[in-house]
Amino acid sequence: MKPEFNEIGIEYEELMGRFANNASMANRFLKAFLNDQTFIQLQQHYTNHDQEELMKDIHTLKGLSGNLSMMQLYHITNTWLCDLRSNNLQTSEQYYQQCLKEYTNITQGLKEIFSE
Repeated sequence: MKPEFNEIGIEYEELMGRFANNASMANRFLKAFLNDQTFIQLQQHYTNHDQEELMKDIHTLKGLSGNLSMMQLYHITNTWLCDLRSNNLQTSEQYYQQCLKEYTNITQGLKEIFSE
């Protein structure tokens, strides 16, 4: 178990299960996540109130976070997407802020882990 990953919101044991205990491959995907543009696009579409594109971005981030065992981020994006699909726009700001906080925590943590 790698506590530094768990501390930033990545369930390491689950991640290793997804990558057949291949830490090198998992690390490559986590590093690629740092360069992924989905969250930047999500921020732009949220700011521009582009609901259709925002939903695509949230869906993509949900998939990325689930596949990389970022379970808190996955749950936030899943709930946010369900609300938007139900036309519940009142919670969007709340979920955006939660998503921003969790995403920032994960990306800053990964940068620290990989700089060691």
